[in-house]
Amino acid sequence: MVPSPRDVGAPEDLGQDRLAMPDGPKDALSCGSNSPPEGTFKSVSSGSGDSCGVRPNGDIVCWGGYRYGHRSAVVTPGPFVDVASGACVCGVRDNGSIECWDCADPLSAPPAGAFVRVEAGESHFCALRADGTVTCWGLRQSAMPPFVPPGYKFTNLSSGAYTACGVEMSARQTVCWMPGGYPDSTRTYAGYTEVAAGRFFNCGLLAAGDLSCWGDDSYGQLRRPGGAFLHVTAGDFHACALRADGSVACWGGNNYGQSTPPSGIRFTQISAGMVHTCGVATDGTVKCWGGNPIYCPE
Repeated sequence: MVPSPRDVGAPEDLGQDRLAMPDGPKDALSCGSNSPPEGTFKSVSSGSGDSCGVRPNGDIVCWGGYRYGHRSAVVTPGPFVDVASGACVCGVRDNGSIECWDCADPLSAPPAGAFVRVEAGESHFCALRADGTVTCWGLRQSAMPPFVPPGYKFTNLSSGAYTACGVEMSARQTVCWMPGGYPDSTRTYAGYTEVAAGRFFNCGLLAAGDLSCWGDDSYGQLRRPGGAFLHVTAGDFHACALRADGSVACWGGNNYGQSTPPSGIRFTQISAGMVHTCGVATDGTVKCWGGNPIYCPE
């Protein structure tokens, strides 16, 4: 089916109005979001204002935003293979177990068992097992139990502010749903090899590398660039995609500079957060751009 603005993730699905993107000039206080620590990383995850990365030795390092501000980066010893920053920081250890820490609000216990990937929404997390099954969990004060549509196995997983999406393993269709307990929110789309869930919008990567986006377009989130891409990531009101040559194109909201990647730098991985973006450059260092609209601790 062709996605429409009324598909899963639109504000109407949640019974609320469209949220406005936080105001701020491009030179707004970044609260450390744009100051990643030195050294090399294997991957990076951008959250509401903070970011976390996995070092080559498996340690997780986090910096910036309302959690860490301008203080020194915080190191959690590994070995970890993946990390996601949301209401908490959650990481997948090399044995597949999930650990969470530095929670802004009480989080229900992460699931037991072995996982290969973890994704963070605004008040939920979802994790992918090697067999393609997914488990979601969230904040303890949530009135609705976490929900995952039954019967699906996924090769790719993404969590947005209120939604989660995955590329189904056998039928190669994309499935999106609301983990906060809305069973009737499940939608399916054909033809995507990767999907990125944002706030009220989603973007998918087609087999030929073309991009397609659907949902809210209040800040130009659907006005994706042309050309072929290898990877797509979505923040709250913007998205970015990675080309085969390592260059990055971003679109959507840009009042903090979150859609203006640094020129002349090539990347191997990128991650869009609330109003900032980070990427692992080809030399292994992390570069970040954008800002942080949230209270900054000293």
